[in-house]
Amino acid sequence: MSAVIPPVPQLSTAPWPRAPFPDMETHPLLVVDFAKIQAGDAAEIQTLITASTTLGFFYLKNHGVDPEPIFEVGQKAFAIPIEESLGYEMGDTGRTFGYKKAGGTNTDAAGNLDSVQFWNISTDDIRAFPEEKHRSYAPIVGRHMADPLHPFVKQNDIVCRTILGAFEPFLGLEAGTLMKLHENPACLCESEVRIIFKGAPKSGAFAAPVGADGKTLAAIGSHTDIGTFTVLHARGTGGLQVLPPGSPDWQWVKPLDGHVICNIADALSVFSGGILRSNTHRVLPAPGDQGLHDRWSLGYFLRPSFDSVMYPLVEQSAMIKDAAAISPMVKLLEEGVTAGQYVRKRQMLARTANRTGPESWKAYTSVADHSRDRDDI
Repeated sequence: MSAVIPPVPQLSTAPWPRAPFPDMETHPLLVVDFAKIQAGDAAEIQTLITASTTLGFFYLKNHGVDPEPIFEVGQKAFAIPIEESLGYEMGDTGRTFGYKKAGGTNTDAAGNLDSVQFWNISTDDIRAFPEEKHRSYAPIVGRHMADPLHPFVKQNDIVCRTILGAFEPFLGLEAGTLMKLHENPACLCESEVRIIFKGAPKSGAFAAPVGADGKTLAAIGSHTDIGTFTVLHARGTGGLQVLPPGSPDWQWVKPLDGHVICNIADALSVFSGGILRSNTHRVLPAPGDQGLHDRWSLGYFLRPSFDSVMYPLVEQSAMIKDAAAISPMVKLLEEGVTAGQYVRKRQMLARTANRTGPESWKAYTSVADHSRDRDDI
């Protein structure tokens, strides 16, 4: 397959979003106040728990994370020649770090292609810079490792550490249990900063395919996140949809000014015996007039250390042990699989070059994905 020539993002100080999110029906995510979680507010922690055990998605305000310096890094990184970017392509062997070209992954069982570009930057590499823990990156990325990428990692780590700590009393776990699964000093992890860009249609960007019904297909296909916890900065632009439990229909999520969108990912759902929910979601081109403009988003993906075993913490919590005993998800787990193996396997199955047929998409679907038995997504 020939290389897709991506659009060059325009460096601009114009306000985001470029157009307002349209007046349309959206899913009403709960709002969690991070400042109150830090203060140990019992009512706010209960809101967090309610959101995380039902849909697994919520808005987070007062988080103190500034994404704009990272978006500026992304604008420079995506402006380099495609030939140079492809020299840092993440490849088809299960690695998650580096550049991802548009069309590098499938979005459904039919083999349709994604239409977004990523720069995935390892938090191990960011912390250790100039030492390489995983791989090298384009020089323009390397020049920003110490600042602003390292401060951004620290800010998001505070968010993740606080949220995970708030879950532990509820789950019957000792303080620090969850973060220990991410901090083995002798072992690396797959945690990453992901800068995501989808060019405006008029810019010559790789276009999302259109289905037989004439509707635009997903820019990023239906999935659950492979790590522990995700923090998403969307610059006010929509595109995210969730599939609520028991619903046949996808529902839009409206971006709120000053709020990030957070979600539980597979590992945290597994560790909790299914108590915390990793929910199915996807990304479509932004709705309404927002779809006429470049779409930027920025994710912080917390993932366990490579050697952390993907299994419920049944020895540490009676509550988790009881939940795991009746969880359909736990029955699907492969014994002894580590977080590193889990990430690599799913990443390989998503890649276009590794597709053998519809069975590849079925195998890619996670144990936490409640749409895994549906053939229409």
